[in-house]
Amino acid sequence: GCGISGATGRLLRDQGVRILDAAGVGGTSWARIEARRAHDRSVGELFADWGVPTPESIAAL
Repeated sequence: GCGISGATGRLLRDQGVRILDAAGVGGTSWARIEARRAHDRSVGELFADWGVPTPESIAAL
């Protein structure tokens, strides 16, 4: 997961979403794995540190 910011969570709630998966950054980074596998590693590395950590995501929601 990449987490959900508080602002995004509020927008989703206001649109009627009742349940969110707040899994955030931490643990296995599929962006890093794909970067290692790719011919052009720079693409995957762009997203390697992208996202909201799980504790921050949960606290914001």
